[in-house]
Amino acid sequence: MNKMIKTIKMFRGNSVFFKTLKKFILISIIPFLIISVFFSLHYYRTMKTEYTDLASNDYSRIYRVFDQLFSSTDHIFYTLCSDPSLELFFSMPDPNNVNAQDYAQLMHLNTLLNTQANIFDSIYSIQLYRDNEYILSSAIDGFVNNSLQNVDTSEVPSTMEVLLPCTITDTDGKTTRSFCICYNYYYLGRRCGYVVINIEADTILRELPKEYVLSVFNFQNTSVFSNDPDFEIKYSDSTASGEIPSIKQENSALQLSSRSRNNTICLYTHNIPGMHISSIIYMILLCLLLSLLTAFIISLIVSVDSYHMLQKIIFNIDSCDENSIQQHASINELTYISDNIIHLHAKNQSLETVLANKMNEMRQMQNTMLQMQFTPHFLFNTLNAVNLIALRELGPENEIEHITVLLCDLLSLALNTNRYMISVKEELDYTKKYVEIEQIKSKNDFDTFWDIDPQILEYKIPKLIFQPLVENAFRHGIKYLPPEKRGKLIITGRQENTSLIFEIEDNGPGIHPEKLQLLQDQLENNTISKNHIGLANVNSRIRLFYGDIYGLHIFSKPSQTIIRITIPKNKFE
Repeated sequence: MNKMIKTIKMFRGNSVFFKTLKKFILISIIPFLIISVFFSLHYYRTMKTEYTDLASNDYSRIYRVFDQLFSSTDHIFYTLCSDPSLELFFSMPDPNNVNAQDYAQLMHLNTLLNTQANIFDSIYSIQLYRDNEYILSSAIDGFVNNSLQNVDTSEVPSTMEVLLPCTITDTDGKTTRSFCICYNYYYLGRRCGYVVINIEADTILRELPKEYVLSVFNFQNTSVFSNDPDFEIKYSDSTASGEIPSIKQENSALQLSSRSRNNTICLYTHNIPGMHISSIIYMILLCLLLSLLTAFIISLIVSVDSYHMLQKIIFNIDSCDENSIQQHASINELTYISDNIIHLHAKNQSLETVLANKMNEMRQMQNTMLQMQFTPHFLFNTLNAVNLIALRELGPENEIEHITVLLCDLLSLALNTNRYMISVKEELDYTKKYVEIEQIKSKNDFDTFWDIDPQILEYKIPKLIFQPLVENAFRHGIKYLPPEKRGKLIITGRQENTSLIFEIEDNGPGIHPEKLQLLQDQLENNTISKNHIGLANVNSRIRLFYGDIYGLHIFSKPSQTIIRITIPKNKFE
């Protein structure tokens, strides 16, 4: 090393070391700068995409919470409307001056309010408002300030529910900002009051990380609720509707919003990692420093080797000793590469096997998710409660008890995720119960004909493939028949070669040819709209089980629509 330093000092700028350093700086600095810019931009886009996807997933989750909340409050409102005591409350002249019988009804109504408020975790309390501002409240764990105190009720739409801000005050005097859902109540064609359901916002905010700001706007584009009052989110006129939001980016912030019914849900997050311009500058400077350091190290290594060889040459010239020349054996890289190729090939085959198993598991999970779209578990428990009430109030053998038992049987099969395949006979029994429910609902204004080959009853098929299509026949066919024409539903089943063919036919008005062609194309491409979720569900599940050559096909003409199901024959082993 000392000899090399002396030589460099001797030759100075003309030395091998400095010439090599200059060349490597020129060669390395430009590629390093290009690579640094490329990787900085790639890092920027990757972080932006990942964080946007993460925020979209969080938004979808909170949107589903709001969607379930609206469904729950609708259920509470319709439950209250079906109770006679609610009509009495809004129709009595003076709630403060009532007889003993009316007082008992008001106590029953108050108990009903408390019961409904206790069913759902997100519901804090339920209040009833009359036009004269008389309030009846469930008053759970404290009280709620007058939610309609500062609201001009004349501007409240008459055909929908309205979101309004409110303040929840507990028994300790602690106040919490929240919001409520206000429903209009009509008596004898006149709006005479409101049913206000106060929401406990903390139960909703549990679904969100702390860095998010949630804001909800009502039909008037007015902010109803925000978990950060000091941070103002401007109203975003979103054209998106549903779980997939429209996304706006401003510098290092994201705003996601979409509409749920007539309300807009906004989610805001700022200081997104990796989206600051300073991080790109720092990365470019770091790459530049690394390029200089790399050029210096490479130049030093090359120079050391060069000087080492030069010193040997000088030594050999001075000594003229041929025995001093050393030979070095080269490394066999090809052996190393070939060994690694064989190893990677074996590892690739192992990964393909694992991937095939994971794809099979994914199909089963997707099938389970499609089945679970039918109904939530709490509906099954609620129906059991309705059945007990019907037996107690109306006695045995009443229509409510009968239709509840039928619906409980349907839910029992739908919620059983342990069985993916059932026999044709079981599926038909299930469908007959559904048809019986429809007959009770429509007062038996249609006829049903079953033409099933007895030899196919023991073949296995995916469960719940008939009921959605029968329901489709009622909703889009028989429902639109004129009153003087009786509905007709025909369900047939037969075997052809190696396939089972099922057809569900109705005598409805039929499907327009253009719409029919659109539906058929959507079925082929698995892009059918949410208005036909039953068709999409059945078609997707059949294709998941058996492949794209099987599934649904629709035939229609005036006064006749046929949906054909084709699946392979397969018996239980």
